[in-house]
Amino acid sequence: MKLKKLFALALSGVMTLALLTGCGDKPGDKPEDTLRAEALADIINVQRGVNITCEADPQLSEAAEKYTQVSSGEGSTPLINGLRVTFVSNGSQARKALLDTIGIAPGTTNKQVIFYNGADRGSDDPVKQAIDLCNDYRQVLPEPDENTWHKPGFLASSYRVGFGRWKDENGNPRLFVIMVGDIPGRS
Repeated sequence: MKLKKLFALALSGVMTLALLTGCGDKPGDKPEDTLRAEALADIINVQRGVNITCEADPQLSEAAEKYTQVSSGEGSTPLINGLRVTFVSNGSQARKALLDTIGIAPGTTNKQVIFYNGADRGSDDPVKQAIDLCNDYRQVLPEPDENTWHKPGFLASSYRVGFGRWKDENGNPRLFVIMVGDIPGRS
């Protein structure tokens, strides 16, 4: 119980810092995606005890939006739903389609690709959106197995991030982020 209270206190501190980060800047100096990326990094750092940075990448956001339209055939549900619900086995169609959409070969060893998603609660607040995004994690690359698909293991210290929205198989609005990082020491 004390751990939950400590975590809640730490998370509220991160949220406060994320809000104050923009103080002193004129409103509109930072794009919404930049604010979301900074808040996402702050929240992940507190939740996972890591020290990463996230930078919004408009091209990755564009690819993320394209990915929401990829399906296995006409009239079928978007493949993005396959990343959200269960273990993504090696070579799965949803995983491969994501990597193809963002232009990374499935066997690439020097990149880490992470998929975060959460409910879209309709907030325009970048910090609240970042909190919603931290609800569900999937490692896409390196290839996960039944023991690692749901465990956050950050192999890079800096990530480019692309944001997107879609409606899941039940019609519920969802937010997601695709994170791409270079793994040091691998080529």
